[in-house]
Amino acid sequence: MDLILLFIDSLQIWHFFIVAILFLGLSALIGDTDILPWISFSLFLVGLMDYFGTGALPQLIALPVFIFISILLARKLLYSDDTTSIAEDIDSMKGQKIRVIKVASDSKYSGEGMSTNGKRWNIKHCHQKELENDSYYLCMEIEGLTLLVDHIKGE
Repeated sequence: MDLILLFIDSLQIWHFFIVAILFLGLSALIGDTDILPWISFSLFLVGLMDYFGTGALPQLIALPVFIFISILLARKLLYSDDTTSIAEDIDSMKGQKIRVIKVASDSKYSGEGMSTNGKRWNIKHCHQKELENDSYYLCMEIEGLTLLVDHIKGE
């Protein structure tokens, strides 16, 4: 154990920073965003501890603690649990207004529409009537991943 503490104590701040940059470069090279950047960040923090004059034992204890905390916080902050799949999202479109942004050239009763939140949807007129560009329609039904729309009453 004394040999390890002696080795850590002999390291300079730039040793920690160079290894942190190497880990960051390796993570960019292989496309890893889960672990290696956070190990790099933890090494950077241990390098800062060395800069402020902490001993080898606190640095040795702090490295796994920093790695654990940074990975844990990254999971909570970066990866949200409330991701909605398209099937959940499309069900909420029933009864919503859709603006036609493109009518299909092969059939005038289908095309592409945009909801108020900016998402694009495949749309089709439920009575096989012609769609008009920049007109608003009401989503009546859902057929697979296509919204079946109809003219809004009163317009």
